[in-house]
Amino acid sequence: MHIDRIVKYIDVYSEESEININITSYNSGMALLKDIENDDLKYDIIFLDVEMPEINGVDMARQRYIEVPVSRNTRIVDVRTIQYIEKRRNKCVLHCTDAEITCYETLKKICSKLDQNIFIYVHQGYIVNFDAIKEVKENVVCLGDGVEVPLSRSHYKEVKNRHMSKIRKLLEERKM
Repeated sequence: MHIDRIVKYIDVYSEESEININITSYNSGMALLKDIENDDLKYDIIFLDVEMPEINGVDMARQRYIEVPVSRNTRIVDVRTIQYIEKRRNKCVLHCTDAEITCYETLKKICSKLDQNIFIYVHQGYIVNFDAIKEVKENVVCLGDGVEVPLSRSHYKEVKNRHMSKIRKLLEERKM
């Protein structure tokens, strides 16, 4: 197996360079995804096999990370840190919990890379991480910490209905 060979190479490198490297290998993409989503483990590097049971490495990476062009480079962004994305002229600004990232890609193209169950258009110039929405008002969505993102009339009904469904679901879970 290739994974065993890679682990051996890393072990040898670790010993030779006297650097402590912890290695965890998975045979299942779902097991890795579960550990990552639960924040059980933090990784500096993740090697993904294209062919894995249940979910392949490419699909798994797409669920968790997005690649965006920044200046003359590309940057990998953990989608869980994105609160909202704003269109500014010919650029987009990703407003993350830990940084603001300006990239040279259209809002539509970025949206196509994201999970449509999590990210939602609230305005022609804004996409919001639905999990970050704390309140829906008539013309803005509130994300907490005083952050308000414009909400257009054309998106109001869908956003409000989804938000109310989320609240109902949370209330039902607490009753159980």
